[in-house]
Amino acid sequence: MMFRHRTRPPKGYQGQIEAMAIELGVDLNAAIAASALTEAAIERMISHCAVCTEHQTCSGFLKAQHGLIEAPPPYCVDRKSMLFLHDQVTAARAAGPPAAPKDAPKAAVG
Repeated sequence: MMFRHRTRPPKGYQGQIEAMAIELGVDLNAAIAASALTEAAIERMISHCAVCTEHQTCSGFLKAQHGLIEAPPPYCVDRKSMLFLHDQVTAARAAGPPAAPKDAPKAAVG
């Protein structure tokens, strides 16, 4: 699911934040819902990306990916933020689903 912009994306922005998030296995909308970051933080990332001089290189990098990546390329202006989000997703996956409360009723078997 793509991030829904509150405003028109800045001139020069070509969607790399959303594409990079997908390749990192990060759902930006879910990250907002989980309070891992704010919409304003994503908008700032998009603004940084819009003025980056590596759009062509980044687009080529993203097109060459075939599945999840571990990190954005070193030249990414939003690398630190993207790595934070990737680490959050990785930690959540490792933790597994939340445990049921101890007083929750047991499911009937068979």
